[in-house]
Amino acid sequence: MEFQKVFDDAHLRDSLRAIIKDLLKQKKSGIELRTESRIESINRFLEEKIAYFQRISKEQFKKETKPATEVLNLLFREFVL
Repeated sequence: MEFQKVFDDAHLRDSLRAIIKDLLKQKKSGIELRTESRIESINRFLEEKIAYFQRISKEQFKKETKPATEVLNLLFREFVL
C-alpha cells in the first residue's frame, strides 16, 4: 500500500501530521540529501506504538489463552479415529 494512502487514513495528532507532511514533501521533491537529526515527536510516537503492540501481543498470546492439548487430542481421536 502506498505510504500516502496510509498517511491520509491514519489518525494522528495535527502537530505530528504536519511534521510528517513536511517530510513527505521533502522526499517527493528530492531534497533528501543528508541524514537529519531525529525528530523527537515522531520518535516518541513510534516508541509508544511499538510498546502498545508489544503489550497487546503479549496479552493476546498468553499460555492461558492457548487451547488445552488434551481437549484437542480427545476431539481428534473422536472424529478421526
